[in-house]
Amino acid sequence: MDFISTIIVAHPATFELIKLIIQFGGAFFIARVTVNWALYRFKSEKIWEKKILTYTDIISSLNEMKIINEEWLSDELTKRNRPDRVNKLRRENYDKSENKLNIAIALGNLFFSEQLNQTLLEAKKRLAHNNANCFQEEIEHDIEVISSALDAAIMEGKMETNNSRQWFQRLKCLTSPSTST
Repeated sequence: MDFISTIIVAHPATFELIKLIIQFGGAFFIARVTVNWALYRFKSEKIWEKKILTYTDIISSLNEMKIINEEWLSDELTKRNRPDRVNKLRRENYDKSENKLNIAIALGNLFFSEQLNQTLLEAKKRLAHNNANCFQEEIEHDIEVISSALDAAIMEGKMETNNSRQWFQRLKCLTSPSTST
């Protein structure tokens, strides 16, 4: 008789204890792998959500800044004088959008490509150092800079959401029960 047969026959309680220990070890291993996988998925989804929110903040801020600049340009070209409260409100909205953009750019350093980061930082620099000769030129310059940055952010955002969508579809395929029999 071999060793295992001897244990089974001579000490059935010991054999049952060994079986329980092996089952517990297997269950513990599977639980640990499952928890690690679930945490990885949860963290990946949270990072993806933060990326999307950051892209949204960048795009919405740039778009708001562009719209306000276009309104200023329209007023300048038509020589329309708006009430002070309207001008003040526009300036406040522009400043809020610019602050939101600065925060999103800082956060975007974690997520965005180097190219987009450089484009956004260069846009900030060009907006801050506008050497236009008149108000109309200044606004036209700002619209061009903002539009360029907006286009770059939208392009990268689309690529990122496509890549993420494909990643989540693959992950969903791995986790969904098989429907084929």
